[in-house]
Amino acid sequence: MSTLDRTLRPSARGPFRWPTLAPGEPARQLGGTAPPHDVVPIASLWHVTDVHITDPSSPIRAPFLNHLGEPGGALRAQLGRLGTYRPHETMATHVLAAMLEVVAATARGPILGRSFDALVASGDLVDNAQLNELLVAVALLEGTDPSVRIPGALALDDAPGFGDALPWYWHPRGARVDVWRTSRGYPAVEELPALLVRPIPVPRHELAVVLVEGNHDVLLQGTVPPTPALRRRATAGLGVASILDGEELGDLLRDHDLRAPDLGALSRRLALRRVTPDPTRSVLTREAWPAPRRRRVDVAGLRLLVVDTTNPHGGWQGSLSHESWSWLRQELDLAHSAVVDDDGTWRPCDGEDVPIVIVSHHPIESLTNANAPMGPP
Repeated sequence: MSTLDRTLRPSARGPFRWPTLAPGEPARQLGGTAPPHDVVPIASLWHVTDVHITDPSSPIRAPFLNHLGEPGGALRAQLGRLGTYRPHETMATHVLAAMLEVVAATARGPILGRSFDALVASGDLVDNAQLNELLVAVALLEGTDPSVRIPGALALDDAPGFGDALPWYWHPRGARVDVWRTSRGYPAVEELPALLVRPIPVPRHELAVVLVEGNHDVLLQGTVPPTPALRRRATAGLGVASILDGEELGDLLRDHDLRAPDLGALSRRLALRRVTPDPTRSVLTREAWPAPRRRRVDVAGLRLLVVDTTNPHGGWQGSLSHESWSWLRQELDLAHSAVVDDDGTWRPCDGEDVPIVIVSHHPIESLTNANAPMGPP
């Protein structure tokens, strides 16, 4: 099955909409025309990105901020939309498992019929740079375990909307009044907690998996470099129940997408609650990422150049370090028998002409992140 056969579309208007089946769509290549029949494929790839495997019960996530930046929220004018809570995020593991069921059941590309050569997972495999999230993502992608559970499954009542009465979270059990059900059309699904904690079978495939780092894989909520205090809090037994509004709150959270706020000042505005400690919630370091951040991967007749575009100093937008830029230029030279000099003239080089795909988490238009401490370029 592919989008050649059928697609999905929303069934109605409104914030919450059940999907319904829709007709398929035609295949297109660059230029907008259907591929000719005499095309010979050189490689066939699956591409998975931004699956955001999430531990919803983590004490170092910031769902308690989200309602302050929504329309009508206390800090909407100062901070804009914060996006730190998504009602469906508990189900991200199930979504990836369903995607990989299709991978495991599909032997060949639907248009040109070539057997698949590799699966590329291009970043934001996890949501909050936690070890337990990464272990689940890798186990699913590489098929290393027979089954997995969602991160934090044994402490689901610690997750927003499952063990609290706060109106700005979705309460799927339906016992509480919340804005998601009363104003946005979200349903009551009483059996959802029981379904979420069940083991999820891991689909098995034989493909090589190319892992690529994204900003959520090494930065908290994809934006904040983890401080020692946040690292300690990740595995401890205290989380935030809610945040108390105050005039200085906007100042404390300014530049929230670049750096962690002053935890000492912020903690005076927080209402804390006990959570189940979990040592597997340790925050990932860049050195702990399970694959090299820059590397060449030859797949069939194609060369993938994997390059890291996450700025370790914070912010969700992408950037290229000087080291990555120099490496990329060198690799591109090695993949060509001739290159163009800065003055526009061609010169031969020692490379061999190889088709190239550059693989990064961020697209070129978002490589705008110049955030860095004073001193380093």
